Amino acid sequence: MLFIVVNLLYGGFYNNTVKMFLKIEAVNNQIKLLLLNDERKKVSKLEWRDNRNLSEKLLVKIDCLLRKNNLNINNISKINFSGKNCGFMAEQVGKITAKILNF
Repeated sequence: MLFIVVNLLYGGFYNNTVKMFLKIEAVNNQIKLLLLNDERKKVSKLEWRDNRNLSEKLLVKIDCLLRKNNLNINNISKINFSGKNCGFMAEQVGKITAKILNF
């Protein structure tokens, strides 16, 4: 897990001029990661069903989405989380992940 965090922070293609937004949505057990450009238009999307293991998969899936688009976390200017009927722990994991990666 530490490798993924370090890789998110320092790995991948580094282009400081590209600024993107990442939106994490959790509705019922459906998780969506939306990568938006500076005009808030969807660039890429990754979605999966999650059954009580969001804490194990969320950083891995964010890393996968960024790699697929030749980006790293430095290209993300803002990360938002929204949850609806997703369960207490999934909501906490999503909020904390967004808060930490925004730091």
